[in-house]
Amino acid sequence: MIEQAVDDLRRGQGSVVLVSGDPGVGKTRLLTECYAMFTEGPVPSESTALWLEGRCRSYAESEPYAIYADLLLGWLGLGPDTPAGRITAALSTALAVLSEHVGENEKFLRSLLGVRDDGSAAATLIEPSELQRRTFAAIRWLFATLAVERPV
Repeated sequence: MIEQAVDDLRRGQGSVVLVSGDPGVGKTRLLTECYAMFTEGPVPSESTALWLEGRCRSYAESEPYAIYADLLLGWLGLGPDTPAGRITAALSTALAVLSEHVGENEKFLRSLLGVRDDGSAAATLIEPSELQRRTFAAIRWLFATLAVERPV
């Protein structure tokens, strides 16, 4: 299945692959080999291909949507200990380059990344089910927008 996803990506068809399993069964090794397969074969140019990874970390199991936050931080080139101001600046810059139609998505993505400032504080004042809906809508918007630019 993963080999098929890599072959599809080479042909410009993006996909999402979820790898799960108990600790120590080789998930990281599998993804490392998959990425090597992707980069060693005939791949689209760097400007047309995007490889994103998110990891579920044991210390973040109580944080909702932690895998998405990890994926977004990786996309921004940041780590989990990055100060909020730097996250805000990097996200704003990346989204502005990506699309001029960001709308409210940025505040929900900032909230997802744990940044609590004037723009995302309002995101936490809505009902939990609405916050979840709008957060997932922002994630979908981001992935769809990235996919238009480069296969994901």
